[in-house]
Amino acid sequence: MVKKSTYEDLQQRITELELGTEKLRQIEATFIESEHLSKQYFDLPGVIFLSLDKGGNISSINENGLEILGYRQEELLGENWFKICLPHRLQSEILDVFHQLMRGESEPIGYHENLILRKDGSEIVIRWSNTILKNSSGETVGTLSSGEDITERLITEKHLKEAYNIINKSPAVTFLWKNIEGWPVEFVSDNVIAVFGYSAVDFISGRVSYAEVVHPNDLERVGGEVASFSIGKEYERFTHEPYRIVTKDGKVKWLDDQTFIRRNKKGNITHYQGIVLDITDRKQAEVALEKEKLNLKETNIALKVLLRETDITKEELEKSMIVNIKNLLLPYVVELESRLPAEEKLYTEIIKSNMNEITSSFSRKLINIYSKLTPREIQVADFIRQGRTNKEIARLLNITPSAVDFHRRNLRIKFNIRGKKTNLRSQLLSLVG
Repeated sequence: MVKKSTYEDLQQRITELELGTEKLRQIEATFIESEHLSKQYFDLPGVIFLSLDKGGNISSINENGLEILGYRQEELLGENWFKICLPHRLQSEILDVFHQLMRGESEPIGYHENLILRKDGSEIVIRWSNTILKNSSGETVGTLSSGEDITERLITEKHLKEAYNIINKSPAVTFLWKNIEGWPVEFVSDNVIAVFGYSAVDFISGRVSYAEVVHPNDLERVGGEVASFSIGKEYERFTHEPYRIVTKDGKVKWLDDQTFIRRNKKGNITHYQGIVLDITDRKQAEVALEKEKLNLKETNIALKVLLRETDITKEELEKSMIVNIKNLLLPYVVELESRLPAEEKLYTEIIKSNMNEITSSFSRKLINIYSKLTPREIQVADFIRQGRTNKEIARLLNITPSAVDFHRRNLRIKFNIRGKKTNLRSQLLSLVG
């Protein structure tokens, strides 16, 4: 006989059903959440999710993977991955590795990189992580892979490496200093050892701070420059006045320092980036040049004194010569002239004229003023200055009056008074006094 359910039994059954229904709702919510998270995971930007069957044919691929490769889904599903998406030169080698995985002869490599062929024929580099897929019987049925396009990153790394190599081969040293006391170094190029004697590890490890290598006599000034340019937010870079450092072996070197200020999002200074150049040779050349300028200045002063003394000596010699001629020679010529007949006095006049020319400063001044005058023109000019006529000049110089006229014309040309009413004798007197 079947026992009839009581009210209490029915109530308990209803409660159990309600609990079961709630549990199903929770399971469903968990599944939906899991599916949502899974969809987000499979839609990560720049990431390919790819499943292959045991033959290497494409079972599924996410939207980002299709976008990266440049295909539509219907163009790839069911197609052989290795024949379509790998460069021909790599197909055989990578396919052999895949077959070894499917046969269980090798284990998946944690991460590996290889070239992938896009639909447009371009090649990109993908970094893969692979998992072996097995069925409920434990048999291998394919692979599930996630891949990240690292092409741009590799290109950037290559360019950074090239730039770093250029810096290390150049005389310029690059620094990244922290904005704290002592300016500890967070990064420095390897060529630092050529200038400072300390290695990059010495600085980056903290064994040596930058403030320790700045010359003690320059440290306060350098710190003051950093502080003054760090006030406010108007400066992004500044240039230090050249300062000295003391190298590991105790040598003193001069540096040129171009510093760039690095700030965080709040505008606070976190670091200073510097490009430092050894200018010791230039500074030594500048010091040598200053010494040379000083030596030249002193030499010029000495030469001026010497020339002044030479001019004084020369003037004294000239005065002495003039006095000797007038006192020792001229009286005898005058005496000789008084004893000669009139027709022979011409010669004594020539002697006296030549002596006057020697003793007179007119000829010397004339040569200095007009160095293009010929010796004959100087003689004619001297006689004109004395007020002699053309005939007297011709007789004294033993030339014709027409020759005297010729020299007069040349003198007017050279004194730039040709065609002017200026008297030649007056011009000559005004020139030398």
